Amino acid sequence: MMEQPDNTTSPFGHTHLPASEKADRVQSVFTSVSEHYDTMNDWMSLGLHYSWKKQAISYSHLYPGDIALDLACGTCDITYYLKKRYPQQVSFYCADPNISMLERGKNLLLDHGEFENLTFFQHYAEEMPYISNSLALVICGFGFRNFTSKEKALSEIYRVLKPGGQFILLEFSKPQSHILNKIYQYHAQHIIPELGKLWSNNPDAYTYLVDSIETHPDQKEVKNQLKKAGFTKIRVTNILSGIVAIHRGIKC
Repeated sequence: MMEQPDNTTSPFGHTHLPASEKADRVQSVFTSVSEHYDTMNDWMSLGLHYSWKKQAISYSHLYPGDIALDLACGTCDITYYLKKRYPQQVSFYCADPNISMLERGKNLLLDHGEFENLTFFQHYAEEMPYISNSLALVICGFGFRNFTSKEKALSEIYRVLKPGGQFILLEFSKPQSHILNKIYQYHAQHIIPELGKLWSNNPDAYTYLVDSIETHPDQKEVKNQLKKAGFTKIRVTNILSGIVAIHRGIKC
């Protein structure tokens, strides 16, 4: 049985829960929305999440024989784009703690004819099964804010990367523009919950997703977390004035 992170407490939206309870609650959220997850992402981001993911992988550098990990892979959009960018001689690991999301991602890749050089893993980011210094790239798209312990997850990411390996983090962040922030807050607080009621049998799940975005640390704090974990050459790219941010770091 897969072990859960063992931290004492962890944020869950605007509240704090025991770590094991948060892990269960988060997985319950994603199990309940897995069937309509891609459709909801399209509506929630107005279809922009595809371009954000493509931009994130455009910063990657992989070579024949490398291994790349799509962490918190969800329905494997990022893996799909990576395989299009690196069609030969690169191995891809797809990892997610939620079996419903993982199975959906695997099936969607198969629907696109993608089955070679793919391995699927079910695990939390806080405890990974990979050999130290073995991966050339770890990329995480919109999963970081759901981790029970970001500190432990970053430590694990740093451990499994080989020297010179990249970590690319794509996540919602804090808009720098006051006007865009107002528009974004209205969209998050009013439009997304209504879409959740329309598309999901668990609309409360989308309340959590909005709350998890609101309570996620800003760009500066995430950069500090990466620096504390040991990453160097950290760069931050804001998209739409920071509604979404891409953090990049290198393992020494």
